Amino acid sequence: MSRQQRITISERVQGGRPVIRGTRVPVEVLVGAVAAGDAVEQVADDYAVTVADVRAALAYAADLVASERVLAVPDRRGRDQDTGAGQAPFRARARAGNGRAGGLERDPAREPTGRHHRRPSR
Repeated sequence: MSRQQRITISERVQGGRPVIRGTRVPVEVLVGAVAAGDAVEQVADDYAVTVADVRAALAYAADLVASERVLAVPDRRGRDQDTGAGQAPFRARARAGNGRAGGLERDPAREPTGRHHRRPSR
């Protein structure tokens, strides 16, 4: 089965996100897990897909990146600003915790404060 046959996009499945055909597993989840350091075989086992499905998801993501063009935005002095394109947010969140979903807990430092947003008293 070719990569094009393994990946499908339908508005009725995951809101139009690319998924592995016959599943509801989004391509981005598989790619994110591999980017976080999980072995391809482990990702396939964790999400009940084949190794070929995970490799197809990686190839699909590579094709998207290859066709994408990121333009630098000049700052006030005419210098290019860092677009942050080299950062992988999923990987950073995963490394902050102890697994794929790690680091996604609430961060008390980012919670709103002030008179309209009061933290519960203990």
